[in-house]
Order: sequence, then C-alpha cells, then structure tokens
Amino acid sequence: MIKKFIFIIIITLAFANINAKTPEAKLEEANALYSKGKYEDALDLYNDLYHQGYSSLELNYNLGNSYFKLNKIPDAILFYERAKRLAPDDEDLNFNLKVANLKIVDRINTVPKLFFIDWYNSISSMNSSATWSYLIIVFSWLTFIFLAGYFLIWNIAIRKISFFASAVSVIVAIFCIIFALEQSGKEQAKDEAIIFAPSVYIKSSPDKESTDLFILHEGTKVKILDEVGIWKKIKIADGNIGWLPAKTIEII
Repeated sequence: MIKKFIFIIIITLAFANINAKTPEAKLEEANALYSKGKYEDALDLYNDLYHQGYSSLELNYNLGNSYFKLNKIPDAILFYERAKRLAPDDEDLNFNLKVANLKIVDRINTVPKLFFIDWYNSISSMNSSATWSYLIIVFSWLTFIFLAGYFLIWNIAIRKISFFASAVSVIVAIFCIIFALEQSGKEQAKDEAIIFAPSVYIKSSPDKESTDLFILHEGTKVKILDEVGIWKKIKIADGNIGWLPAKTIEII
C-alpha cells in the first residue's frame, strides 16, 4: 500500500514537472499575447512572473509597456524606472519613459548640476553594473597581456608600447571598477519612488496637521531622504523637500 502511494506521488510530481512552464516560456507566451493586442492577458502573465520573483530587463520593460497601453501611467513609469536600473542607456526604454512622463500632471524643472558631476553621472550610467564588471575583466586581461609583452619581448619599441598600453589598461580598469560600484549602488538602492496617490500634499513635517508646502500628483518621481513612522521625507528634481505618507508611494 505504501509503495503504491509513493508511486502515485512520483507520477503526480513527474506530470507536474512536465506541465510546468519555465519563466522564459511564460515570458514568451505573454509577449505573444502582447503582440496580439491582448494587453490585460499579457499583463496578468507578466505580473505572475514578477511576483514569483523572476526579474529581467525584458520583463520590467514589457510590464511598463503593458501598463502604458492600458493607460495606467504611474505603474508604467514605475516599471520603466525599474528597467532603467538594469539598462540605463537603452534608447527605446528612455524614449518610452519620456513619453510616459509627458502624461503626468507635474512639470518639475531639474536643478542643473556642475558639468563634471553631470559628465561623471552620464558615463557611469552608460552601462549596467554587470557590463562594467565584464569590462573590468577585459581590461584586466589586457593589462596582463601587455605586461607579458613588456617582460618577454626584448624589442625596445614594442616594450615601450606594451608598457604604455598596460598603464592605460590599468587606468581604464580602475575607472570601470569605480563605475561598476557606482552603478551597482544605484541598482540596489531603495531611495527613489513613484507617487501613486491621485494627489498628495507635501507637508513641512511628519505630521498631518503641519503646513502644506506644495502638491504632487500620481506618476511623479521622488527621492527618499528619511523616514519617521508612516511618513517619508522626500526631495523632488527641483530641490524642494517635504514629507508625505509612505502609503502614497511605491519604491522603485
């Protein structure tokens, strides 16, 4: 009897494994539904994958596209921003995010940064941390190869070129390490959010009786500076700071 029971369990698990779809297969199925214009059905599958813990650039990007097609702009912006952390320089993604931001109420002017800070941020955001890590490996190997050429080849001209090339490779590798750490910090940070309340008054302190400073609307991106109980201290792109209820935002 016990053997028969174990046999039934094994057969059941075997069929379950056969019928179970891989995340990639479910993603392809959702993509097919999206291409047919069945955005709600596609969104259901995308969300199933997301809540199961599956994460990828394609999934976040397609979630953003699906929400945008269904005119759920805050959700679209949220997932575009999540995708951007994985591919900060993706042209299609940045274009779609820009279009989505045109549909929100708030128009906030960004505080200009010093040119070298802007230059540094632009370079570090050119690639994801994974790509920068790959480049670290490439330039580390190049350094090793050029140093080997310097020590093993006795031609003076070639030795000079090898030494110079190895020095350049080392410098580039160091910058890649810096940019990888910078980008990894941005990807893992939980200090940015999207407002999901239709409108919310930004307070002068973490107290509902405090002074109203200004009002923000759904879809606006904020930076989180501090937290007190159910309140979050936030900063917007123009430098203004205030407090809002934590329940009104969704962390990117």
